[in-house]
Amino acid sequence: MARLGMIATFAFAVWFFLFRQDEVPTGPDQIAAITAGQLISAQGQPLSSQDPEDSTIKYYAIYYSAGWCPPCHLFTPTLVQFYNAFKPSHPNFELIFVSRDRDHESMLNYMREMAMPWPALRFSSLMQSGSHNGLERYAGDAIPDLVLVNCEGKVLSDTFRFGEYTGPDHVIEDIKRLVP
Repeated sequence: MARLGMIATFAFAVWFFLFRQDEVPTGPDQIAAITAGQLISAQGQPLSSQDPEDSTIKYYAIYYSAGWCPPCHLFTPTLVQFYNAFKPSHPNFELIFVSRDRDHESMLNYMREMAMPWPALRFSSLMQSGSHNGLERYAGDAIPDLVLVNCEGKVLSDTFRFGEYTGPDHVIEDIKRLVP
């Protein structure tokens, strides 16, 4: 009987590995594949998708934040100022906002209030994402959370270090240092 249990456990592990892997895109630009058709502007307008095979973006900063969060209101203006200065000379870099607001309208209001010039993940796609796929897999347990990844999805810098919240400021410094 114990042997049957071991076989069932092994079979489940094989199934999980084979089929769950399909949920996370692979290829030259995993982040572009994950966000294809899912990005909007602060006005709520859909943004055109880049072909993951042709993407010039090699580095992505993913920003988890919300309008109801006082620390986010303190940090976001710093991030806006950094982005506005950095992005024009770094076409290989993009920042994507992933909202922790409670609804679509609150997300858009926060984006407009803070004058966020970068794209956001469509709110409706947030409701469909789980912690095992999409951009959610990079999120920490607190906001504001800023994560720098390369186009293959490898984390290069994170607000969390060794599981501890260290704040997002050092990620901006890492972006300046790591993104050519």
